[in-house]
Amino acid sequence: MKHVLNFNSLSAGDARRFDSIVDEVKADYHDLVARLRDAADNSIFWQVSNLLSRNNYISSLFYDLCCLAMVQQAEARHPLDLVIVKTQSQKKTLDRYFKACSRHTRVVSSATFRDNLKRVFKPVYDILRNFHWSLVYLGVKSAQRKRRIPRGIPITLVDTFFSAYIFKSGAFKERYYTGLTGFLTPEEQQRIFFVPNVITWRNLKRILRLSEQARENFLYPFDFLRVQDYLFALSAPVMIRRINLDNFRFRGINISYLLKSDFRYNIALRTSFRGILFYRFFRRLRQDGVSLRLVVDWFENHVVDKGFNKGKNEFFSTTPSIGYQGLIAAYKWNFHVQPTEAEARAGVLPQKMAVIGTGLTGVARQFYPGLDVIVAPGLRFSDLYKRDVKPADRFNSASPTLLVALPIWAEDSLDILKLLVQAADVLEARHARVWIKPHPSLDYDAVLSGLGALPPCFSTVEGDFPVLAASADLLVSTGSTVCMESIAYGIPVIVVGSRRHITKNIIPETIPKTIWELCHDRDELVAALSRLCFDLDKPGRDALYKLATSVRADYFKPVTRKDVKALLGLGR
Repeated sequence: MKHVLNFNSLSAGDARRFDSIVDEVKADYHDLVARLRDAADNSIFWQVSNLLSRNNYISSLFYDLCCLAMVQQAEARHPLDLVIVKTQSQKKTLDRYFKACSRHTRVVSSATFRDNLKRVFKPVYDILRNFHWSLVYLGVKSAQRKRRIPRGIPITLVDTFFSAYIFKSGAFKERYYTGLTGFLTPEEQQRIFFVPNVITWRNLKRILRLSEQARENFLYPFDFLRVQDYLFALSAPVMIRRINLDNFRFRGINISYLLKSDFRYNIALRTSFRGILFYRFFRRLRQDGVSLRLVVDWFENHVVDKGFNKGKNEFFSTTPSIGYQGLIAAYKWNFHVQPTEAEARAGVLPQKMAVIGTGLTGVARQFYPGLDVIVAPGLRFSDLYKRDVKPADRFNSASPTLLVALPIWAEDSLDILKLLVQAADVLEARHARVWIKPHPSLDYDAVLSGLGALPPCFSTVEGDFPVLAASADLLVSTGSTVCMESIAYGIPVIVVGSRRHITKNIIPETIPKTIWELCHDRDELVAALSRLCFDLDKPGRDALYKLATSVRADYFKPVTRKDVKALLGLGR
C-alpha cells in the first residue's frame, strides 16, 4: 500500500490533523518572524513587508511551514511514498529535505505552467497597478477640500474604507462604525473626520461626490500627499534592504526556497503600497499644521494598519490612538489580528486596542500579555439586540430550515456545498430545506459550475442575515462573522472544515461545543445535524438559549451613547 499525502485534497483524518498542527506551529513561526525582524531594519519598507506581516492573506509562509510539519508528522508514523504539494518552492524544499534524510520519497507539484508564470510576472503587475493607483489618487486630489480641514483646532481621525459596495445605494452607508456619529452632538460631529482607505478606483469621482453629500466629515489622504510620496512608495521593491535568507531553518529544515519565493512574489503588494502612503500621510499632516486630538484605526493589524500606526506614532507621538477591532476573526487562520510585543516595539501598533466583548480581551492578548485592551461597543452589530434570542418553541425539528452562508472564498464555498450534497439523502428524509445565501462578492456561478445540479431541497435566497436567521433552525458556514451572530441568536452552527487549507473557523474555542460543531466529512456532518438540529429536545434548546444569552453579553457589547463617547474620549 502506497502512502500518499496530497495537500490539494486531504483525507478527513489528515484535514483534522492539519488543523491541529496549526496551533503547534505558531510558536516556532513567531520565533522565525522574530529572527527575520532582527535581520531586517526598522524602515517602513520592512514594517509593511509580507514576511513580517504574519498575515496568511499576503504570505504563504505559515501555511508552507504547516505543510512541512505535517510531512514530518506523517513520516514519523510511516514512510511516505508520494507527497503532492501546491508550489515549486514547496517541492524544492521537500526534495532537499528528503535527500538530506536519505529518503526516496517522490514530491510532485500541482502548479501548472500558468501558475509558475504568474509567480514570475505578478510583481511586475503589482508595480504597474501601484503606479496606476498613484495616477488615480493624483487625479482626484483637491486643494479646496484640503483647505476645509481645520488648522489649530484638534480633530479626531477615524480610519474607514471606501468601496463600491458602501455606495451601492447611491449614498454613503457606513458599514464599520454603524451609527457612531448619531450619538454625538453637532459640535462634536464637526470635529470627527473619517479617513477613507479607498479600495476602488472605478467611478471614484462619483464616489467622492456622494461622500461630500453625506453628513459625515471626510479627510482624504490623497489631498495631502505629494508626487514625492508616491515615488517613495513606488520605490519600495528596490529600496527595501535585502537580507540573507539562505540559512533560516524551521525544525531542522532549510526553508530558503520558501522565504525567497514568498518575498519575491509579494514584494510590491498593493496593501503594502497603501501602508507606506498612510505613513507619509501623517508626515504631511504634521507639516501642514493639522492638530490631532485622537486617532482611531479600524484595526485588523494588516500591513496597511502597520503603515498607518507607524506614521501616527512617528509624527504625532503624543496623540492618543485606539485600534478598534469591531469584529470577531477566525483566530486560528487570522492570528495576525492578535498583536505581538515585537510589533509594539517596532511602533506599528496603536496605543490601545478596543475589542467588542469581554470574552475577546484574553484572545487579543494571546501573543502579547501586556497589551492595553479595552472593551468598546460592537458598532457593526448594533442591530443584534433588536432581535431576541430564539426560544425553544420557535424551532422546527420536523421539517427544519438550514441556512447556508457561503463565504467570499470559492474553494470554501464549494467544500460546504459538496459536503451538504453528500448528506442530501439524510436531509430529504428529515424534510429539511436548505437555503443558500452566497456572499455578495462570491462568484456563485463559478461555484455551481463545479457541482452540477443541486438536490430539490436546496434553494438560493436573498435578504438580510438577521431576517433569514429568524426562520432558520441551523446555520452552516465557515470563516464568517455570521457564525457568531447565529450563536448569539441561539441558532446552532456547523462549521465545514477545509480539505485544502487551514480551516477558517471564526468561533473562539472558549465557546462551548454544545451549540456548534466542526465537520470534515459526511459522517461528522450527519452526527452534527442530529445533535444540533434533528434530535435536539426542548431541554437541550433551553440550554442553548441560556448559552446564547451569555455569548451576547460576553462577545457583543451593546451600543450606548455613554460607551460611544467613552471610546472617542468625549466624556458624557
